[in-house]
Amino acid sequence: MKRNENSGGQASMGLSAQTILLIRLKLRNCLGLNEVIHGKDGRKSLRLTGMLVAYLLLGGMMIFYLAAAAFLLCLTGAGESVPAFAALVSGGVIFIFSFLKAGPLLFDAADLERLLPLPLQPVSIIVSRFFILYAEELFFSAAIVLPTSLVYLVMERPGAGFLLTTLLALPFQPLLPLTAAAVLGTLVLAAGAGMKHRGAVPVILTLGLSMLVVAGSFALSFTVGMEDPDVGELGGLLEAAVAAGIRFYPPAGLYAAGVTDQSILPLLLFVVLSAGVFPVFVAAAGPRFRKISAVLIQRSAGKRFQMGVQRLNPVWRAEYFRELRRYFSSHIYVSNTLVIYVLMLACVAALAVTGNERIAEAMQLPEEEIRRMLRVSIPFMLAFLAAMGNTTTVSVSIEGKQLWLLQSLPVRPQEVFLGKMLVNLTVAVPSVLLSVLAAALGGWMDGIWTAAFPLVFLWPLSAIGIWVNLKLPSFDWESETAVVKQSLSLPISMLAGSVSVLPAAGAVFLVEYVFAQNLWAELAVKGGILILAILGGTLLYRSCCRVSWKALE
Repeated sequence: MKRNENSGGQASMGLSAQTILLIRLKLRNCLGLNEVIHGKDGRKSLRLTGMLVAYLLLGGMMIFYLAAAAFLLCLTGAGESVPAFAALVSGGVIFIFSFLKAGPLLFDAADLERLLPLPLQPVSIIVSRFFILYAEELFFSAAIVLPTSLVYLVMERPGAGFLLTTLLALPFQPLLPLTAAAVLGTLVLAAGAGMKHRGAVPVILTLGLSMLVVAGSFALSFTVGMEDPDVGELGGLLEAAVAAGIRFYPPAGLYAAGVTDQSILPLLLFVVLSAGVFPVFVAAAGPRFRKISAVLIQRSAGKRFQMGVQRLNPVWRAEYFRELRRYFSSHIYVSNTLVIYVLMLACVAALAVTGNERIAEAMQLPEEEIRRMLRVSIPFMLAFLAAMGNTTTVSVSIEGKQLWLLQSLPVRPQEVFLGKMLVNLTVAVPSVLLSVLAAALGGWMDGIWTAAFPLVFLWPLSAIGIWVNLKLPSFDWESETAVVKQSLSLPISMLAGSVSVLPAAGAVFLVEYVFAQNLWAELAVKGGILILAILGGTLLYRSCCRVSWKALE
């Protein structure tokens, strides 16, 4: 009887009350507040604090680079483009990163199986989950818009209402790209539902979208400056690039016109357009929520099993193929890493398409100096991006509650870790080689060094990811999105991998610009870097191998 009364109370709970309750519960689970408040393990509190500090450091780096970009726009006479630039970057970042996780978060199978039997209205579930995404992306939007707006305010001195209109429009910035990402992410999940290899469809579609973005970037870099033959200086080139971006995303133009001129009509159109798309999405998805959820949760029927020829493989090879299947079975895992390698290829290819001559004109430097700068910096740029896409950063945590299988099998840690590191090499090497080919087409090859350094550096980067993840594991996750996106080991590994590139870059730049034309010094430094990278990665890998499975409990 008591249970029936409780159920009736839940059923009679209003829509807004249900939504607020679900938001509170989701926030506590996502942030780990329940464990911090009610748990007795101090390590989890320390882990949460460390994760916040790591993300604040990464956020600080992002703010610095964005503020520098805004300062460059103002310095080169393109200051009026700063608000539109901020809106374009904010919309693009929110769409790309939300697209990777919107579908899995809105339709989390493990959570849905618990929620659907409860007397909850589907609209409450959708709104509560969307709010979690919105709160996170609003933080990123503020980190992009506010620093650039402050630079614009100081450098260009717009009207008194600029800061007020910027703050009023800020809450609406994430809504349109976030809703578009949620719709597209749901469609991607639906496309793979019921298939045997359901994880492959989202991966293929995500990579396809990434390639479209790359193609659009190529088209943009090729057309900017061609429409106006006088565009040659850096300011004009940047201003033309922002104008071309507005054609792809017109709301950025509405926002810029509204905040710079304090024009009511464009700002009102931006607010109405941004705020209006989400209710439409809820109205369309709400009545169909249970049906969509049922489709996304369903599994494909397995084919009749037939025993084939069995071969005895070395343990490390078996672990490699197991890890490879595990990696490609999670589209959030794949998308979160492979997109970085697509970006790697896009950056080098875009520079090659632009050409040394146009880059030299834009930066007002001799063409030979541009070629020299790119020849020296590209190997380190490839290594830096490889650190961002390292698959080993969460490869131990991804085992989750299945860790006991490894603990119960006669498998040594070194064989498992080697398999995980080889998967990272399998994913990274093709992108690095294609990027090196693009560098060769651009005339920036520095012998075998351009290919050797990023390829060799993949080994210590793989070991760094394993080592950090062993120090900061997380096995009690409920969603793959949580472990791939919110693990403390992820930002720490990215920072460690990125920082490890700096000493090698400093040594090579010193040889190139201080001891120029000294072949023996160049060979000694570059050879020493490669040897140290191999030795460092091997020592770190051997250190990881000394960890016992019992220590990870």
